[in-house]
Amino acid sequence: MTGCPITDSPDSNTITLHHLQPISTLIKNNPNLERLEITGPYSTSEYFGTNNSYSLCDVFRSVCVDSSISPLQITELTLYNLEMNIWKEVIPHLKSLKSLDIAIPEAISKPSNFWSILHMAKIHLKKFVFQGAIDFTLLKYLRDSCSVLESLHLRQITTSSAHTDLNRLADIFYHLILPIPTLLELKIESDHEGKWCFGPHNADAIFKCPALQDLGITLSEDQLNESIALLTSYASSSPKFKSLTLSHPISRGIWQDPPGEAHFYRADMNIKVQTALEAHGMGHVSHSVPYNMLLCGRIVRSAISLTFRV
Repeated sequence: MTGCPITDSPDSNTITLHHLQPISTLIKNNPNLERLEITGPYSTSEYFGTNNSYSLCDVFRSVCVDSSISPLQITELTLYNLEMNIWKEVIPHLKSLKSLDIAIPEAISKPSNFWSILHMAKIHLKKFVFQGAIDFTLLKYLRDSCSVLESLHLRQITTSSAHTDLNRLADIFYHLILPIPTLLELKIESDHEGKWCFGPHNADAIFKCPALQDLGITLSEDQLNESIALLTSYASSSPKFKSLTLSHPISRGIWQDPPGEAHFYRADMNIKVQTALEAHGMGHVSHSVPYNMLLCGRIVRSAISLTFRV
């Protein structure tokens, strides 16, 4: 088979097979497997020029090289820290897929054919969770394959290309993919200010999802009060709506702010959001924690969660 590089490191192929071959064999020997969760070994050494990433190809290698294997019945697939290139021979083994959860660290994120393969296979998910670089192929897959989607969660949105405008991708998402008639849960977490954040530019597309019950969105600083007013009106007029989770970006722009400036931005936003919520009398706060906590030197997203009585 061709078209699926393992990694960029010359000797990493041996390492990859050593770690993932037993998993691949296990998958082959369990044809009734319904749930598969794999977290690839990942270290920060990628930031220092060493690529130790692992490939999704090797997860399915055993079933791809043996044409006599009956299609797998995997319905739930969770993949963290893997390069996402895949062979088209995997398509029959993904036909039963209903839930997909993927997280790709920025250090190993690179263009892949995974979304094109899912699009080709006509995989219609009910639940989709993604953390990583958004691109046009992912949005095209969602646009054409979301007819039964019930839960959609996009986390820590970024892009793998300096030439790709995140705001342009946001316009495509909100105006060509939403509204989704079957969507019950929508969560959009943006690390940066911009059009992925909630505001008048995308409120209508979100509110037109007729089945929506749970919403998680990121608030931007420049549209804060207007956004809270829109959410208040929607929550009070939608009988199906149950819960709302609010967060704010960890920085103003896609380029990370200096540590001190980012800290003051987060503290300032935390105060502004809580003040705006109190001013609009928005529901009952069922759980309240600081929006962003510093844990082991790393920013961890948190949020205020509001629950509405149905």
